Amino acid sequence: MILASESAYFQDFPHLTFGIVPGDGNQTVWTRAIGDYRARYFLYTQQSLSAQEAKQLGVVAEVLPPVVLLMERARTLAEQFLRILELTRRHMRAMFALPLKKELLEQVGFGLAVEGITATDLRIMAEEQTKATA
Repeated sequence: MILASESAYFQDFPHLTFGIVPGDGNQTVWTRAIGDYRARYFLYTQQSLSAQEAKQLGVVAEVLPPVVLLMERARTLAEQFLRILELTRRHMRAMFALPLKKELLEQVGFGLAVEGITATDLRIMAEEQTKATA
């Protein structure tokens, strides 16, 4: 479950800012959370989603005022979840986590490879620029 403070926002700023492919799992998690085409838009444009927008997209379960209230709500939910039989709770978690784990296994290896290639290319370009100005 994802709870968010009213002031929270979601954004993948670093990757494109530094010219690197966001292949470290961001592509997988965001596609699963908001859908393929929406995730592409989010990552290509470095869009910032407010907590309320994230809730409308189904990423966030609840948006709460100040952090103190958010933590109280998180504790209440945790206590509620702990009342579920342990075996049931564990198997429910496994059931929900398995599809994401499978997708991460399939996609992160290639994603990290292209992320690394783009990061290496940036380093090479920087070194060439340094040599040219020297």
